[in-house]
Amino acid sequence: MSDTTFLTEDEIKEFTGIRRGKGSKTYCEMQVEWMQRQGYPARLNAAGRPVIARSAIEGAKANATPKPQEWTSDAWR
Repeated sequence: MSDTTFLTEDEIKEFTGIRRGKGSKTYCEMQVEWMQRQGYPARLNAAGRPVIARSAIEGAKANATPKPQEWTSDAWR
């Protein structure tokens, strides 16, 4: 993968497995719908291409600092 902010067109095709449209939908529309159903924040840009942040795929939340555990006295255990 590259170091760009957004996934490339080829990466989106690989990620979704969608390379062709079906019926009245373009493959770009189908890719965005698939990613949204899977819980990824994807959108179509003004050119009609899917846009998704690389951090949404690579797990930016996994790199987040964990919430510190609240202190409790041993007397309450």
